[in-house]
Amino acid sequence: MKNLQTVVPSRGWSGKYITRSMFRREYARNQLLFRSEYYYMSRPILWLQRSFGRMPYSVISGWLRHSNWSISFIYAVFVALVNVGSHFYYHEHITDAWIQTMRDSVNFKSVLFSYLLVTQPPTCFVTIYSWLYELPRIVKCYNSTAILEHKISGVFPTSTRSRCTRLMVPFGLASLLIASLVVGSLLLILRFREQPKILLIIIAINLIANYSYNALWCFNFFFISDLAAKLRKHMLLCLQDKKNCSFKLKTCRKIWISIWKQSQSYAQSIAVTVGYSLIINSILFIIGCYGAIASFRSNDILDVVEKLPYVLVTFINAALIFESSYQATDKLGNAFLNTLVFLNKDSVDQESVEEIEQFVDTINHTRNAAITLRGYMTMDRTLLVSFMSNSITYLIVLLQFQGKSQDSGMSTSNSTSPVT
Repeated sequence: MKNLQTVVPSRGWSGKYITRSMFRREYARNQLLFRSEYYYMSRPILWLQRSFGRMPYSVISGWLRHSNWSISFIYAVFVALVNVGSHFYYHEHITDAWIQTMRDSVNFKSVLFSYLLVTQPPTCFVTIYSWLYELPRIVKCYNSTAILEHKISGVFPTSTRSRCTRLMVPFGLASLLIASLVVGSLLLILRFREQPKILLIIIAINLIANYSYNALWCFNFFFISDLAAKLRKHMLLCLQDKKNCSFKLKTCRKIWISIWKQSQSYAQSIAVTVGYSLIINSILFIIGCYGAIASFRSNDILDVVEKLPYVLVTFINAALIFESSYQATDKLGNAFLNTLVFLNKDSVDQESVEEIEQFVDTINHTRNAAITLRGYMTMDRTLLVSFMSNSITYLIVLLQFQGKSQDSGMSTSNSTSPVT
C-alpha cells in the first residue's frame, strides 16, 4: 500500500525550497483538472450556470479561475442587467397584473403568479451574493478536488467507471437541465397566456438556475459517497494482510480527513443559494398541492394532471438534496464508524488498536461527518419529514382561507339576491 505523497516536480528541488506556486505549476502541467472525474462529469452544470450568468468562471493554465474583469464576468453582469431591465420595462404590466390578481378570489393562478413576481428581487440579490462569496469557494472546490483525486489515486483507483458511464452522466445532467428549462417555460407560457412571453422565460431561467445549484449539491455528495465507499472497501482489503496495519490505518485516516474536509467545503460553498432554493421549492410545493387539491375538489381531473408537475418536481428536488446529504453522511460517517468498532482488535498489534481508537475519535469529533447549511440545519432524511409536515400545515391554512373566501362570496350573493 502506497503512502500519500505530494507530487514534487522532478527538477532536483529540495523539499524545503518547494513553494505553493511550484506545486500549482506542476499540477497545471499535469492537467489535473481535465483528468478529474468530478470536473468531467459535472461540466453540464457549470456550462448551464455560466450561460445563465450565475457562475462567471474560466479555465486558465489547467485551473478553474474567476475574475471580476474577465469576459465571463462581464457577460454575467450583462445577463443580470437584462434580467433587471426586463422587469423595469414591463413594470406597468406587472403592476396591473398584480392588482388584478389581488382583486380576484384566491386561486391557483393568482397565487402562483404573485409568488413568482415576489421571488424575482431576492433572486437578483442572491445572484450578486453568489458572485462575491460563493463563486471563489466553488472554484476552490473544483481545484482542490482535482488535487485530492490525484493524491489518493496512489492508494486506490478513484476512476473505476467505464468510458460509456462517464459520458452518460454528463449527458444525462445536460438533458435533464435543458428539459427542465423547456418544460418550465412552456408550463408558465401556457398557464399565463396574457403575460409577456419574454418575462415568463426570464422567470423560468431564474428558477432553473436555482435548481442547477441543487443539482450541483446532489452531485457533490453522491461523489463524496462514492469516494467514501471506495476508501472503506480498500481499507478492508488492506487489513486482510496483517503486516503494517497501523500504517495502513493511519493512511486511510488521513485520506478520510481529506474527503471529510472536501465534503464540508462543498456544503459551505453553495449553502446560501441552496437554502434559498429550498425555500422557493417548499413554497412552490405548497402552491402546487393547493392547486391540485382545489381542482380535485371541483372534479377537474385534467387540471389536476396539469398541476401535478409542480408537486412532483419540487418534491423530488427536495428529496434528492436530503437523500444525497444523508448518503454522504452515512457512508463517510456511520459506515466507517461501524466498521472500525467491529474490527477484530485481537488480531492486530497494540499500535494498530491505538490507531483504530484515534480513527473512531476523529469520526466522532466530526459528528459522524454531518453535513449542515452553515450550522443552521443538518441535511439528512429527517429534514424531509420536517419539510413535508410544515408543507401540510401551511397547505391546510391555505385551503381554509379559500373556504372562508368562498363562504363570504356566497353570503354576499345571497344578501344581494331579490326577495320574492
